[in-house]
Amino acid sequence: MGPIAKDLNILQRDKHIFMGYLLSMLVSIKQYLNPKLTEVLYVKPLLNTLLKDIREKYSSKNSKSSSKN
Repeated sequence: MGPIAKDLNILQRDKHIFMGYLLSMLVSIKQYLNPKLTEVLYVKPLLNTLLKDIREKYSSKNSKSSSKN
């Protein structure tokens, strides 16, 4: 969970975060967490909830930014 904590600390302390940086950070968090789902037992509900919340909260922003390209 170290990379996730590091990314969340960056997001929390930066007052002027750009959407491109936020989305790339969320993608890297998802890429880190997805393989972990098969490796963990006790924190699996936490990982599933975190991934679901990221998907629900930022999927509309991601589709808006990708539709502009």
